[in-house]
Amino acid sequence: MNTTIIKQTDSNKAKLILEDISREIGNPKLIEDLVIAQDVKDGYPKPCQSWSYSNRILMIKQGTQDARGKNQWIEFKDKLSGKMIKHDRTVIANHRPIVIYMPRFVDSCKKCDVLLYNGKCLQCKITKADNKKDIKSVLDGFMQIPLIRVEDTAGKKLPEFKPKKRPNLEYVAKRLGVTVHYNELAGAAGYYAPNRKEIHLATTDETVFFHELAHAIDDKLHKDFNKFPKAKVETIAEITACVLARMYGIECIGQSQKYLSQYVGGKQYVANMTMGVLNKVGNILDFIFEEEKPKKKGSKK
Repeated sequence: MNTTIIKQTDSNKAKLILEDISREIGNPKLIEDLVIAQDVKDGYPKPCQSWSYSNRILMIKQGTQDARGKNQWIEFKDKLSGKMIKHDRTVIANHRPIVIYMPRFVDSCKKCDVLLYNGKCLQCKITKADNKKDIKSVLDGFMQIPLIRVEDTAGKKLPEFKPKKRPNLEYVAKRLGVTVHYNELAGAAGYYAPNRKEIHLATTDETVFFHELAHAIDDKLHKDFNKFPKAKVETIAEITACVLARMYGIECIGQSQKYLSQYVGGKQYVANMTMGVLNKVGNILDFIFEEEKPKKKGSKK
């Protein structure tokens, strides 16, 4: 990818877009964007399929569902299949790039807890070549990456995008080893019991099932699930439920902001919490819609 420095105006634009996203909880447009961010993982191979969920959202907010570096519009290596994909498209002159964020990692000495300088620790003099086990990679911020929208390219026609049929999500619970029970509950429409790997529902409202299913997947994917503040756990589950509901033609946005407000301490705090959990929501959605690998012949069921 091209990592040349971009104009400050473009930098500010990207930050403003992210701020707008965080303010849109309860807005149908945000939920629709989240659905599109999931759908771009289907269809023809493209680099954005391996991006973080927040970067996919950022791309969509800048008016496209496919963006790449200049050379990637000619050819790129698909991370999902490992194959080289050719599209042979050229960039239109005077285009305006969009921006996503890429984490920047640097090497640090584990023993001295200082960053390496020219590949060497200035205190103990160890280098990465000497002993890789004594060197750790640490996050040092984020780079802004300018990319080119498909709308700003010309050439060979791209394959047609065809979203996959939405599956019945009960099989996802089975894949998790989670059983679903319907019974009367005092004061609750449903809950997830992590110790017993059970979802209990007192309603046939699918949005409640989506919410509890999100809890179950969150528990599987994120080892620190039980250590998350209640507000964060509920925000992850509720935003996931909103996206799933929209995917299946159900509207449940009206109550989401009210529901989350009681957990985060007021409506004014919902936006920041939402922005902070987008990638975890993306992890859950990716898990739900990933295709199960076919079992080898002769393997036990």
